[in-house]
Amino acid sequence: MANKSVYWIPVIGAFISLANYDKENGLSEGWSYYQALMIIATIWIISLVVFYK
Repeated sequence: MANKSVYWIPVIGAFISLANYDKENGLSEGWSYYQALMIIATIWIISLVVFYK
């Protein structure tokens, strides 16, 4: 558990797949990246609360 950056690998993968999925469904590219960023920000805040009490 020393290297917490390993946890960001699936998050980055989810970000890319979310952006591509929304782009394929006809939404604008900016909106899909905004939506994925909001999900990542939520995960980041939760992980800060859990890991750094």
